[in-house]
Amino acid sequence: MIKILKSIFIGLSFFVLFVSSGYAQGMNNPKTAVINIERVERSSNAWKSLSEQVEAQRIAFQQEVSSSQAELQNKARELEGQRSILSPDVFAQKEQEFLQERVNLERQINERKKILDQSFAKGRQQIRTSLNKVLVKYSNDNQLDLVLSRGRTQGVVYFANLEKLDISEAILNLLNTEISSVDLTAGQQ
Repeated sequence: MIKILKSIFIGLSFFVLFVSSGYAQGMNNPKTAVINIERVERSSNAWKSLSEQVEAQRIAFQQEVSSSQAELQNKARELEGQRSILSPDVFAQKEQEFLQERVNLERQINERKKILDQSFAKGRQQIRTSLNKVLVKYSNDNQLDLVLSRGRTQGVVYFANLEKLDISEAILNLLNTEISSVDLTAGQQ
């Protein structure tokens, strides 16, 4: 909740700063827009493609894992059935081999999960890169000065025409009008 309020405050601060800078520099009608990045991203054809591909990979992976786990369970039952007929040393060795096989399977599962996560992240990054490119082009084509987000990332600035929004010169002039020198002798007695 605090994070959301902080984001809203930051967004409103940028908006107030933007509006005041527009008036300080003589901009009569600053053009501001709002975008719900999450909705656009998740409604895109690229997101649907990404989701379908990752889901297909996940299903194939789950089938492989289920098959390997079933094999391992069969080996565990066989090993347990041999407990009474094998010498303790031979059984211990076979049990150790079984445990190593189980560790190897767990390692393979973790590696595959990591690959799936990386694939998803790579696809999402491609979407974000394209979305940012489209957003900047749209903002430039429509002469937008500021694009703020709404939704979960409310208050985040996605695009800003920094040259138009730079109030440094106006603030410098106001500061110079407010105070032109400092008197260090006033506090000394």
